[in-house]
Amino acid sequence: MRIVHVDLATSPSPLDGIGAVVTTLAHAQRKAGHSVAVLDAAWRGGAPLPIAAVRVIRVLARLRPDIAHFHSVYRPLNAVGAMTCRLTRTPFVLSPHSGLAPAGRARDRWRKAVWIRLFERPALRAAARVVCLSAVEEQDVRAIAPRARTTIVRNPLPDAPDHAPRHTGSRALTPIAVTLARFDVYQKGLDRVAALAHALPELRFEVHGELDHNDPDQARRLIADAPRNLRFLPPVFGDDKRRLLARADLYVQLSRWEGQSIALLEAMTAGVPCVVSEPVARTLGPVGHDLVVAVPDDPAAQARAVRGLMAARERRIRLSRQSAAWAREATDPAAIRERLDAVYTAARRARGARPATEEAT
Repeated sequence: MRIVHVDLATSPSPLDGIGAVVTTLAHAQRKAGHSVAVLDAAWRGGAPLPIAAVRVIRVLARLRPDIAHFHSVYRPLNAVGAMTCRLTRTPFVLSPHSGLAPAGRARDRWRKAVWIRLFERPALRAAARVVCLSAVEEQDVRAIAPRARTTIVRNPLPDAPDHAPRHTGSRALTPIAVTLARFDVYQKGLDRVAALAHALPELRFEVHGELDHNDPDQARRLIADAPRNLRFLPPVFGDDKRRLLARADLYVQLSRWEGQSIALLEAMTAGVPCVVSEPVARTLGPVGHDLVVAVPDDPAAQARAVRGLMAARERRIRLSRQSAAWAREATDPAAIRERLDAVYTAARRARGARPATEEAT
């Protein structure tokens, strides 16, 4: 099958979870024998929007893929690509990646409302399938486009290397709580992490990431006013990330919304007990929800939950083992690739597409 992934963010970022998902999917699909092209920020390079738009139209018209898979929303070049697919009768699927969550739409409300009306809602209706990460996201899509044809497929994680370190915790007098996130204070709930650090001086909190384009001044103020037991540190990758998670006593993610957090799934796979906000827990489904500690918004209640977890060693061990086993199975790239193969095949049949060919032109 000829597949084109379209993930045309403004600029590439090593912390882009969507980009990581596309890379993992493309690798698994090529491994299975599919012909896969990726149009992403690196492919665009520094081309200005009009020139990049013409390139997107030409490439999609030339490749004529069996399926085009668009990732994320509010992206002008994705909208150009979706329109091209509609005009050329190329079947396409769309993954919003949490971009249509109510809390996310509330940020810059009016501009997003206009964009959704003009571009996202028509694309959701025209897509052969809208690939949602959870039942929560499926509800978000249906709230905007009730007739959208939705299906649920989780995010994959790359296969863990054989040399990945085993989770042991910090073995230090001061337990370490880790967060891996862009410094987007509002979405990632970093203000909540700071409040939790204030309430738990007996823990050390580390947030690894970098400034985000969403209100960097707010992030700078939060960093400047952070309590002494909270540090904001550079991002970590590869073996450094695996070593960090191996020594973490807790993973904390108090986001106001997520699609399905790659960082959280990585922490679960590494066996780190996870403390998350209720909206994040709901994205894991009923089984995954019970393998993390979901806390309310109130900092005092969060502190009590964390102290209770730190005092319950057997509970932490059980969560570590069970969450790791569940996350590894739930994010297996080969299984998710098979699920997407079925989604793509159904999408092509729904559009009366031509039979798949073996090689891309």
